[in-house]
Amino acid sequence: SLHDALTIYLEERIGLRGFNAAVTGARPEDAWALVSLFHARFPRAHFRFLWIIHADEFDPKPLDPGLVYDATLAGFFPPALITPRLRSEADHLRIDPMQQGRVFAADGCVISDGFDRMFPRPGADTAGVRNNIAQALHTYATTPARLSTRSVLYFEKTLALMQSVGATPPVIVSAPVDRRIMAAIANRGWSARQDVLLRLLSAQRKHYRFSFVDLSKATSCGCTARDFFDGIHLRPSGVRKVTDIVLRRFPSAFASPGHPETATPSPTGL
Repeated sequence: SLHDALTIYLEERIGLRGFNAAVTGARPEDAWALVSLFHARFPRAHFRFLWIIHADEFDPKPLDPGLVYDATLAGFFPPALITPRLRSEADHLRIDPMQQGRVFAADGCVISDGFDRMFPRPGADTAGVRNNIAQALHTYATTPARLSTRSVLYFEKTLALMQSVGATPPVIVSAPVDRRIMAAIANRGWSARQDVLLRLLSAQRKHYRFSFVDLSKATSCGCTARDFFDGIHLRPSGVRKVTDIVLRRFPSAFASPGHPETATPSPTGL
């Protein structure tokens, strides 16, 4: 969870208003639905996108029932994808426990959520790191390192839409992972997934305009254990480090818009 630290810090640094369009377990399909929603709500707006991704988000998985729960989001997908089973799962969907008890500011920004309650002290995250390692290794042991065809399709569709409605090309970031988790998973499935993802990004450069920086190794952005809640989800301190690198590397992507409706949404799986 980036809370809204990303939004707040970007606003402080560049003066653009925006919001963090984060969802649980974000995938390209989620990004497609959200960017489509932005454009539908604000058809004249020119957006700036900071898209933070993880290689695991491209694993073959069923469509998230949360995308069907809301009729507006469901409308951005063909009926053939919305199977009776998926519809049933959406009808019985419950709020993710990590999202219960969120505290919001008056403007809708998230001040705190389940990660703050579970990991109140920076660095005190051993249980969370251990759980994330176990989950990753289980996934890697049971799922081949290949990209979901559907996720690739929606990644491409989202890039095309971002290109058409963006004031500047989107910036894509491969999110940092704490070194303890990386040491445990790199040679047991993660590196293979990252390599496949990097090949996809390289191929997409022939068709779409975007900027990319690989910050998956925490040392690449100076993040330490204290910058994560659980080795995966960034605390505000980690968000600032990632944001500073993005702004240094791609200053033109977030330059003054010169357009009254510009916003800075940031679809992400963190």
